[in-house]
Amino acid sequence: MTPEDFITKWQDTPLKERTAAHEHFLDLCRLLDEPTPAQADPHGTWYCFEKGASKAGGGNGWADIWKAGHFAWEYKSPGKNLQAAFKQLQLYTPALAYPPLLIVCDLHTFIIHTAFTGTVPEQQPSTFKTCATPSACASSNGPSATPNACAPAKPPPP
Repeated sequence: MTPEDFITKWQDTPLKERTAAHEHFLDLCRLLDEPTPAQADPHGTWYCFEKGASKAGGGNGWADIWKAGHFAWEYKSPGKNLQAAFKQLQLYTPALAYPPLLIVCDLHTFIIHTAFTGTVPEQQPSTFKTCATPSACASSNGPSATPNACAPAKPPPP
């Protein structure tokens, strides 16, 4: 999938989270030339859609996509509150072994929240239109390939 194809397909979609999230993520994998969850992990033990998780404070939920040691990802419908999605992901982090990146997305905008031990968390907001060139996309595949590429600098020791 080319960046132009991705943008054309998703920029004006009226689809809601439930009907679009999986296909959107699969297209993103194709765009970035990354394996899909089922290609990388056919058993879904370390990379999968709908990863069940106990919530901190009680109850259960599902991270839309999870890749062990890399990220947890939560989708919302276009225009929905991505801060609420981030809070939702934070409740799952203990059960997901504290992934270093918490990513929220509304099909148009995504925000990468860093959660590396010993660093001050950062937010890296962007839109998928920033992937209009292959070089921009190549620099954006950090969350899947190497999450440390998104890590903020550690503060100097006191």
